[in-house]
This record gives sequence, structure tokens and C-alpha cells, in this order.
Amino acid sequence: MIRYVILIENAGSGYSAYTPDLPGCVSAGRTREEAEERMREALAFHIEGLRDAGEPVPSPTTTAAYVEVAAQEMEPVRSSREGGRRVRGTPIRPAKDERRLPDWPPLIMPVPK
Repeated sequence: MIRYVILIENAGSGYSAYTPDLPGCVSAGRTREEAEERMREALAFHIEGLRDAGEPVPSPTTTAAYVEVAAQEMEPVRSSREGGRRVRGTPIRPAKDERRLPDWPPLIMPVPK
């Protein structure tokens, strides 16, 4: 049995999960538990596909840790589609000299051969 670290993120309308050790292996679910269970299925499917293609299965190398810092409790900062940021529901516009990446074309990851 191989043990991979997975990262689960709150996506607003649900949860998404991925592992840095297997790029492109992702999942999503309505709940954290559903995203985690689907990630187990995605990992098994991804590894099976690598083996069927004769590709090596990467060993897990990612580790995770929590770090505590002295800070006040605050709500997360979320990006809006307009390019500003929302903090506690208040829109904040980017600084004039802040550069934004264009919305198009989207970033595309090459598929490993």
C-alpha cells in the first residue's frame, strides 16, 4: 500500500482535492469526506493507468505540517472575478501598479509522455 498526502480545499460550493506527488490527479465533492473518498478512487485509477502504460509510479515525497503563528482571528481573503479582493465582504481594488495575468489563454499543463 502506498500512502500519498492529499490537500483538500474549500472551493466555496464544495471541496477539491489533489496530491502534489501525482500532477493531474484531482477530485471534487460536495463535502470534505466526499472529496477525500473520490480522491482515493482517483489515486487508484491514476496509478492503474500509469502501470497499464508501463510508466513508473512516483514514490510519495510530499509531507505536510501545520504551523502555528501569533495572529488575530480573521476571515479568509477570497479573490473576486473583477480582480479585486474581498475581505469580510468589503471589496478592495488592486493597487494601480499591481500586474494581473490575462484571463485568456488559460494555463495548460503538458501531459507527460
